[in-house]
Amino acid sequence: KIMPPPLFKPFRALGYITDSVPFAVQRRGKETFVTVSVGRTFQVYNCGKLTLVLVGPQLAGSIRCLAAKGDLTFAGVGHDIVECKRMHRSGLYRSPPIGSSNSSKVLSMLVMGDMLLSLEEVPLQPGKSGGRLVVWRIGQHDKPMNCVSLPEGFVPTCMAHPDTYLNKVVVGSSSGQMVLLNFVTGMLLYTFSGFKSAVRSVTSSPALDVVGLALADGRAVLYNLKYDEAVASFANAAGVGLGDTLIGGAEGAPQVPVGGNVGGSMGCTALSFRTGAGVPLMAAAGGAGVITVWNLEERRLHAVVKDAHDAPVVCLHFFAGEPLLMSSGADNALKHWVFDNMADAAPRLLRFRSGHAAPPTVVAHYGEGGLRLLAAGSDRAFRVFSTIQDQQSRELSQKHVGRKAKKLKVKEADLKLGRVIALDAGTVRERDWCNVITAHEGESAAFVWRLQHFTLGEHELRPPTPVVLPSASGRGATNQTKLEEVTGGRIGAAATAVCLSPCGNFGMVGSASGRLDRYNMQSGLHRGCYGRPHPNPTDIPNSLVPPGQKPIVSAHMGPVVGVAVDSCNRLMVSCGLDKVLRIWDFKAMKVLHEVQLPSSPCRMALHPGSCLVAVASGDTHGITVYDIEANGRLVRRFTGHEDRVTSLQLSADCRWLLSASMDGTLRVWDVPAAQCLQVLRLGPPVTSLSLSPSLDMLATTHINRRGIYLWSNQAVFSDPSLFVHSSKPVDVTLPSVSASASELQQQQQQLQQLSGQKRGRGGTGGVTIAGMAKGEGNDHKDSIADNGSSSSSDDEEGTGRKRKVGDGAVDGAASAGASSGASTSTGATGVEAEGASSDEDEGYAGAGSSSSSEEMEEDAGSAAEEQKRHPVTGAPEPLAPEMVTLSLLPRAQWQSLMHLEAIKARNKPLQPPKKPEAAPFFLPTTPSLAPNPVFTPLEEQQRQQAQQEQEQLEEAAANNVGNAAEELSKVMHTLKSGGGANAKGAPPGGVTTFVWLLRAGSDAGDFASFMAHARGLSAAALDREVRALQILALAEEDEMEAAGMMSSRGSKGTSEGVGASSEALRDVAALLDCLDQQLAAGTNFEFCQALLQLVLQVHGDAVVQQPLLRSTAQRLLGHLKPVWGRLDTLMQDVRCMVGYFGNLQ
Repeated sequence: KIMPPPLFKPFRALGYITDSVPFAVQRRGKETFVTVSVGRTFQVYNCGKLTLVLVGPQLAGSIRCLAAKGDLTFAGVGHDIVECKRMHRSGLYRSPPIGSSNSSKVLSMLVMGDMLLSLEEVPLQPGKSGGRLVVWRIGQHDKPMNCVSLPEGFVPTCMAHPDTYLNKVVVGSSSGQMVLLNFVTGMLLYTFSGFKSAVRSVTSSPALDVVGLALADGRAVLYNLKYDEAVASFANAAGVGLGDTLIGGAEGAPQVPVGGNVGGSMGCTALSFRTGAGVPLMAAAGGAGVITVWNLEERRLHAVVKDAHDAPVVCLHFFAGEPLLMSSGADNALKHWVFDNMADAAPRLLRFRSGHAAPPTVVAHYGEGGLRLLAAGSDRAFRVFSTIQDQQSRELSQKHVGRKAKKLKVKEADLKLGRVIALDAGTVRERDWCNVITAHEGESAAFVWRLQHFTLGEHELRPPTPVVLPSASGRGATNQTKLEEVTGGRIGAAATAVCLSPCGNFGMVGSASGRLDRYNMQSGLHRGCYGRPHPNPTDIPNSLVPPGQKPIVSAHMGPVVGVAVDSCNRLMVSCGLDKVLRIWDFKAMKVLHEVQLPSSPCRMALHPGSCLVAVASGDTHGITVYDIEANGRLVRRFTGHEDRVTSLQLSADCRWLLSASMDGTLRVWDVPAAQCLQVLRLGPPVTSLSLSPSLDMLATTHINRRGIYLWSNQAVFSDPSLFVHSSKPVDVTLPSVSASASELQQQQQQLQQLSGQKRGRGGTGGVTIAGMAKGEGNDHKDSIADNGSSSSSDDEEGTGRKRKVGDGAVDGAASAGASSGASTSTGATGVEAEGASSDEDEGYAGAGSSSSSEEMEEDAGSAAEEQKRHPVTGAPEPLAPEMVTLSLLPRAQWQSLMHLEAIKARNKPLQPPKKPEAAPFFLPTTPSLAPNPVFTPLEEQQRQQAQQEQEQLEEAAANNVGNAAEELSKVMHTLKSGGGANAKGAPPGGVTTFVWLLRAGSDAGDFASFMAHARGLSAAALDREVRALQILALAEEDEMEAAGMMSSRGSKGTSEGVGASSEALRDVAALLDCLDQQLAAGTNFEFCQALLQLVLQVHGDAVVQQPLLRSTAQRLLGHLKPVWGRLDTLMQDVRCMVGYFGNLQ
């Protein structure tokens, strides 16, 4: 059975920066670039401001190591090495097989000139491993230059090339041994004494014969290769336990820090040496996330960067000659640290790019267009991501947490707010005061955020403590507790639900004790408590009730699960674990209706416009929909989930209900039809989802995934009739950094069609006339009807076109509808640290599995069927006979055609060119043997230059290089060919390609080839061609007037002037016929309208005077009137409706 197409297709992932693979750094000119791994692809950042440069293609597996040289990036995947030139796959280095199979693993790579070294772990026997060094010549993918086997039992871990050691590398092992190899001859030169701990990293130092070793027991050792001895040893270079006891560094045996765990993941993993002027420093880091900096002259600890990363540090790099250190960690962060001029100053955070260090658990679209996302996770960070411009993505500040942590000598994470469990936001009061409200795990107060300033607000929404009256003050804490119970509920319980009113003035907070409070968002003041009337008010002493108030109990008997307000601030709805849904009068703060739920709810979602509220059950896993305007009447019931519902949302038009569950499915319910529209399996269970207000994008977060995944709604970007109600699960892979091959290929073909590529621009070769009979135009065999062939398999897999940051998510999703993807994206945080410049960075990221080749081919086939275009012109064909279709050309192309005169007037120079004040210093001379120089006149220079261009043009034409000859000189090309193309199959001399195709289309009755050529011309070129027709016609008319032959216009004159005039009239009439044919067919609508305006503007007088043109114009008017009539009727209907509803206000 054929599975239905998925309702949501993967678009891209946000929030990924780097993973646990060491980065590769290279310097090109004055710029330094770093290549980082992100799952199955890589990203290249410019180290100047950590801006994203490009994103590589999706590879077959996860990347294990990286290397870079120029435009080439090498990625170790399994036992193979994938070579990519910028963002395209350019080759594959297959590791030589071992026996009958190849199960080796690429551990590290090193570029040495034109050679690539690959260090591999090789399984020898069950339970035993060895290693080898494979040497490749870059560009030769068939077989390696050399393959050096390492000693038996030597399991390699890392390698490095010491300076001045020609063709030699040092290789470290998991047993602590080291060897020196010549990778050209394949000889093992020396075996060092080694250590009793595994060597994690080998780094070349500025001193000759000395390398730095990072050991698994936490030590950093400076080792002299020439004398085979340790120069210095620094204990606890990994910084384990520095929060408890600082272990100093000096020569000697390794020491075990208090509370530390040496070895394993807590060993030293990275080293880097500072070069250039200043104190010689060595930076070391390990699994503790701490960077230690050591003074090599004094052999002491120089500085410690605590909490440099929230996870093990993966790699360190000192920039050459700069006091700047770059670090990457497994916490999804890339950071720059600067060393100030002070002698013992600790490095300062200069800039960084980071995403969520832990999986996000809450995501919500922000704004009417849904162009930004709010996300929070277990890493206690609250972030905003932009789906359009990633330089706007950043983490919201929690007000100098770093300074407070440094002052109190505690971890920064300990001072951050707890994990966000609920949030709500509005844009109405964004510029006035705080417009985001959040509830945090374990916090009794709700917090407000000002998104315009990307910072935490100044108010904490905490209920005031009721004051015990003097008459009852002697009873102690008991009266205080009773007073809280009769004034809305117990104070101090953790906040569990929050809500922002549509007006942006009020925030509602529900707590675990069932209390429900209202606050003013501007001042943060408490504005009342929603409560139920006390069942026994007479039993409450008057001393416990404030004057003028009635005793009330908490809104719910258990924790509040959800709270929401309708669009008019009339009704508020809340539900709790007491299995009751309550509808409140928002202003009076009184209960209007109560609905008994079948079981305890776990999620609630309200549609403010229709007042429909959906409640998910925590026991039965069912979903019920109630109408709160109809006193809570049950309107829908949906069942199908097999586990707890994790997220729930009603679409902006209230037609869909989206629910995610721990059973791994996301279900889309059709609310009007009361049926399940589709069941999607998106990989790991969804923890939170958000559908954009425009319904085009779905954002999801998943278990054990640190990114935010975007999905394009195919009901918006494709035919909605393709999706029928079904309860069969549809499997969809997670989005990734770069799109799949079929998506990128389809996107590239669409871009070529939109930009007019491969459609035979004038002078680029011969063309084929659509509709021309066989035998006609045999010289014009090169067809412009070909829209381009598909790429090769390698190009398909790496066709990731680099998109700008400003590329819209809607544009990419529209391609995803027919299958698209953005090549880049992270909406990760790129922030300058305090004291640095406030430049924000751009970036992309994302990780995930790519589709299989079969799925790619199916997607490409379905995309080709959905996107129907004319085979010759490349323009979209109408979906119905009475519908008009736009040309999808760039707006500037046809808009400039209508306003070309204004553009020319605006670009006209204000001042005439000035004559040079003096002659040039060096005057051109004619080469000769005469003692006195002979100066070359200007005319002679022009003649020589023209002769050189003519010779170059003839040589290019002789070699059949038409395009090169055309680019040499447009003036010489026009003079030589009379305005036509010069290549094989060009129109005859004296007639341009525009006119030739117009006449051929008129004779054949098909203007497809002419429209393809016209779509590819610029606005200035079209204007020139149309005005050339007018100049030719008016010139012939002047000649006829002078000869007194005006009366013979309609007859078949034999004079040359009469023939030329008839041709000019027929060309203009053919152009009007072409526009008439296109408008009647409903294609290229806006382009034809702009071209028609230009024709009437230029040839308006001739159309009025000539009967032939006048009749054609009348026929064209007959096709335009019905179209304008229908449009005018629709506009008048809308105007009447707007006026009617406006008067009702």
